[in-house]
Amino acid sequence: MVKFYLNEELFTEDYRGTGINRTMYWAVRNRKQTGNKLLDLDDVIWNTDPPEIVDTLKRMGETQFTVSSRMSSLVQTLMELSKLGAEIIGMTEVKSRYTAVGANELERIPALLLELK
Repeated sequence: MVKFYLNEELFTEDYRGTGINRTMYWAVRNRKQTGNKLLDLDDVIWNTDPPEIVDTLKRMGETQFTVSSRMSSLVQTLMELSKLGAEIIGMTEVKSRYTAVGANELERIPALLLELK
């Protein structure tokens, strides 16, 4: 497995070759694009993703992350993450991947701040 997360400049391959799932692949790619300090889960999180998310965060040495996803089943996903040791510790704002209409900068959006225990 390429340790793409140790050097994001090397992060050019498809997620299937990285040894992690698509949710974390996009979180790493998007962090580079947005400049957010923490990895942000901003898209669909599949019901099979939480164990792989937590495993990848631990392998990367990441203890905090954010969730700005607006999916309707987010509460269920947060419950699964909490069973795996991810605790909601607050709210924050992150940069979105998108700019607001008529704006030149990435839009700031609300996000949950989580920490691995």
